[in-house]
Amino acid sequence: MQRYYIGIMSGTSADGADLALVAFDETKKGREKTQLIGHVFHPYTDTLHSRVTRLYQPKGDNIDLMASLSVELAHFYHQAINTLLEKYRITREQIIAVGNHGQTIRHRPEKTTINSVPFTLQIGCNQTLSCLSELRVIGDFRTKDVVLGGQGAPLVPAFHQFLFEERDNDTFIVNLGGIANLTYLPSSKEKKCLDLTLGQQTHYLMLGVTSICIKGMMKMGTGQLQVK
Repeated sequence: MQRYYIGIMSGTSADGADLALVAFDETKKGREKTQLIGHVFHPYTDTLHSRVTRLYQPKGDNIDLMASLSVELAHFYHQAINTLLEKYRITREQIIAVGNHGQTIRHRPEKTTINSVPFTLQIGCNQTLSCLSELRVIGDFRTKDVVLGGQGAPLVPAFHQFLFEERDNDTFIVNLGGIANLTYLPSSKEKKCLDLTLGQQTHYLMLGVTSICIKGMMKMGTGQLQVK
């Protein structure tokens, strides 16, 4: 029986959750080969989007909202898992584990005037999700990396290194998420790999697209969509 892993990712754009169904198989050379079997996007409702983004800024009722929304998101992720399993006709017995990133509501990997110590916070209760789905759920991927002095993004460079293990040249990979990351993989395995956080990315892309759309719509009165 073929067995799989499920990965769940909710970005800072708070538009929904992306789920990936993945298999890892050992090759003839003894290495593991990763295969994307399928994926789904489960969109947030307008109400859920509003409740998530409300937590991006400090307010008086943050603790109550954060705690209840964490459980609410677990129910949402559970529905998304069901959608994925039904779409690809996979049974729960075939799932080894679920990796749940959760929804980031604060990410401060460096000391500031606001926080005296670095921290990162994702919600979407893994215990609730495990109970609802009856699957093994693994989460809280960022905290330890921040504790050890990192930027709280340990999985992407490790995955890049896995994908490009057999390389002859220096390799650079740019990951365009809510926060952009750059991974440097030297051709010599004696040298250390390097991961850099470049700053906000999706936020500025969304602002740019919105600006272009508004300018375009302003020209539609002439019967033509003109964008500059």
